[in-house]
Amino acid sequence: MNNAKHKFYLEVVFILDQKNAEVVLNKIAILLNTTAKAKLRTVNKNIKSKNITDYFNTMFRLSVYCNDRKKPNFSMISSYFNKYPLKTTKQESFNKWCKIFKNVANKQPLTPESLHLFREIRHNMNKFTIENKPLGHSSKS
Repeated sequence: MNNAKHKFYLEVVFILDQKNAEVVLNKIAILLNTTAKAKLRTVNKNIKSKNITDYFNTMFRLSVYCNDRKKPNFSMISSYFNKYPLKTTKQESFNKWCKIFKNVANKQPLTPESLHLFREIRHNMNKFTIENKPLGHSSKS
């Protein structure tokens, strides 16, 4: 969230974390027509060297920034995950992310009231995920 002279702007980022799935996340990135690549998020503690050959229990993250109105990132992400729904708590988090995006799109700068509402939705999204004990690490969002 940025505050430029008391005007509030949200940066909308779609983040998908998945264990042992670098190749899958990179294929999803290609389908979403983005240049983003899955990045290593957490290395299995048993792997000592930087030359990783065993990805067992290694977390990868795909991040797609959606604020650029010239790129159809949101519609592509939404279409893809409506056709191929996410599993477990990720689907609930995705639904909340869509709600935030639809309300933020073309409505920036935001009022303090709307900013508070989006913070509350984001907090509840993370709370829902944490309560359901996901594997891996929680997002710092």
